[in-house]
Amino acid sequence: MSNKFLEVTKVALFFGIAIGLATPAFADACSEKGGHTGNGTTTRGQNNSSVTGNIGNSGYHYEIWYQGGNNSMTYYNDGTFSAEWNGSNDFLARVGLKYNSTQTHDQIGYFTADYKFTKSGSAAYSYIGIYGWTENPLVEYYIVDDWFTKPSPQYLGTKKGEITVDGDTYDIYTFTRVNQPSIKGTSTFPQFFSVRRNARQCGHIDITAHFKKWGEVGLNLGKMYEVKVLAEAGGGATGKIDFTYFNITSKGSPSGSETAVTPKSSASTHHSSTSIHPSSSSHRSSHLVSSSSRTSSHHRSSSSTAKNPTSSSRNFWPDKVPSSSSVAVPVVSSSSMPAIIIPVSSSVAGPVNASIDALPDVSPVTMGASVLQVFDVQGKYLGKVELRDGTSLNDAVFLKLGKTGVYMVKYDGKVKMLSVTH
Repeated sequence: MSNKFLEVTKVALFFGIAIGLATPAFADACSEKGGHTGNGTTTRGQNNSSVTGNIGNSGYHYEIWYQGGNNSMTYYNDGTFSAEWNGSNDFLARVGLKYNSTQTHDQIGYFTADYKFTKSGSAAYSYIGIYGWTENPLVEYYIVDDWFTKPSPQYLGTKKGEITVDGDTYDIYTFTRVNQPSIKGTSTFPQFFSVRRNARQCGHIDITAHFKKWGEVGLNLGKMYEVKVLAEAGGGATGKIDFTYFNITSKGSPSGSETAVTPKSSASTHHSSTSIHPSSSSHRSSHLVSSSSRTSSHHRSSSSTAKNPTSSSRNFWPDKVPSSSSVAVPVVSSSSMPAIIIPVSSSVAGPVNASIDALPDVSPVTMGASVLQVFDVQGKYLGKVELRDGTSLNDAVFLKLGKTGVYMVKYDGKVKMLSVTH
């Protein structure tokens, strides 16, 4: 490593600590080996009713609901869980944070999640991602990262906008449910959806970024009832899912969305008892009507999945970091975590001068495939890019992010500032 790189890194650390600019690194869920901690607890739930409760002292809460078929859910102390369903008209399994509907999301904190799972099976409709309810107003919401059959816009309602965050664009929709089951019994209420354009089976979700963006387009949440990771499948669905890495928190931080803001600090209250709720007030999905109407009117379209990149050990570029102290400099914490990139300035906090020493890289890669981590110039993790023979770094990053700009790319502890053109 060059002396200049070490010198700039020391400057970055000093100013980052002194003025509080350090940006926490997010867990790279896709690189985590994962697994389940402790003994699993299996429940088969109860047809047309919710079975729900706390998971030991973990702070997590689980819930299972289904309509028809043979189904089960197994949850573990670390929040990881698996589920199986066979011939279900609708099946939901979810784990996460439970609240008492007295605080808004920004009063509680900043919500993020990291996850990794495998799945198999088929369904007429399905959602895998973040799920929950609010009260006052009553809202059911989804952040959809994956599916067995991709949700069709025809059944998501009215498109209200889009948000680009966590390496992809999500389309935002709202749909009104009239006299349908909810956490408050039969009610009329809106649903909010953010649907990722390209499916994935692992990654980081900036949940609050979606909440903020929904508010900007007039979709206002109420007091938080829950924020959970969900697997839902229906329409005679058969399959299984296994979440081998799981973390959801209200103490997260922004991951690159234009909607991210500093949250207010406030404590939250969790429900503490395990219970079976009658169907009139169950925590079922509000989509549910009857099996015939659900099957005939819900989502039908082709499925889409994204392959996870594989790791490589080939050498990266030589150390190449601009000498100015107004640049983003990586401080590597461990091989399994993204670099902590600290934006620094010799005077006061402000925008990073991203144009310094940032040149396009359009030369083709001539070595074996490699996986790179990509950050914006403020150190926010944007995802991974897989390079293969004959592909330029410029093209690979543009295809991943879908837009030009200046980025930091990192491999094996080394970093390069890149101006992506198209």
